[in-house]
Amino acid sequence: MLSTTELFVEHIISGILSLIWIGAIVFCFTGVDTSFMPLIKDLWGLLAVVATAIAYPVGIFVDTAADKILENWNGKIKK
Repeated sequence: MLSTTELFVEHIISGILSLIWIGAIVFCFTGVDTSFMPLIKDLWGLLAVVATAIAYPVGIFVDTAADKILENWNGKIKK
């Protein structure tokens, strides 16, 4: 069983990874102009706070979805 802190960190990490994948897919399929990238370097602190605030609920969603998708396998493994 995970402690509260470990669970919190797990949700943030999975949320950040999900946001990175979503961003990469959006950049690949929409052809968004990447000229704003130097602005990200200048505002990285603010971006980190905002990304973390968004990443936590996304991480909860991803963790719940993974639990639902893999619950049959978990039952087979536990047997």
